[in-house]
Amino acid sequence: MVASFEAISYLFLLLAVVVHRVLDGPDAVGVLGPIHGIAFLVYLGLALQIRADQGWGLRTTVVVILAAAVPLGGFWAGRHLGEEHR
Repeated sequence: MVASFEAISYLFLLLAVVVHRVLDGPDAVGVLGPIHGIAFLVYLGLALQIRADQGWGLRTTVVVILAAAVPLGGFWAGRHLGEEHR
């Protein structure tokens, strides 16, 4: 759930940047940026907190963290790891 929220906030932030810069629309980056930043920090903190309980090695942990840097990566991480550890 946190991974999905992080991914959605990232997509909204990217959309806000495009609307503002390319389409000369309103600037929502100032609002969405901090929301996404907090979502990312929560995602990162939870990933680091649960990695031992989930049995993740260094490689899996790094993949989970890097997934948050890729648009839609949070969806992949949430779905892939959710299925793997049920």
